Amino acid sequence: MKTNIRWFAIPTALVLALSAVGAVRSQSVSVAPFQSLGGTVNGGQKNCDQLSGSATHVVKLNQDFPNLRFSVSGSGKPIMKVVGPDGLNECVMAYSGGQVSMPGYWKEGSYSVFLGNLVAGSHNYNLSVK
Repeated sequence: MKTNIRWFAIPTALVLALSAVGAVRSQSVSVAPFQSLGGTVNGGQKNCDQLSGSATHVVKLNQDFPNLRFSVSGSGKPIMKVVGPDGLNECVMAYSGGQVSMPGYWKEGSYSVFLGNLVAGSHNYNLSVK
């Protein structure tokens, strides 16, 4: 899986530990909360319970963010599940269109982001955290 990372010169507040699905490689990058990641996921899942057991990305927030949004867009109908501190386990699915998002107050801590697609096949995606 190819991961494209772009960051901007804004005070560092986010650390992303990116894990490739099924691989033992990872990297940590200090970035600001205007982050965009891309890659490819396999589709054909019918719900969040069918997503891979390994996170597509792990996002570590080094502080609380009162207004932050995790968004994924791409071909097909993306699925995004986020598991985090204090029992957070939320999932959103795109039943029409190719974008889903989870806005809100995000506490300091690590968030596992699982991505998939309702449509069978291989799908490019763009995950943004801003």
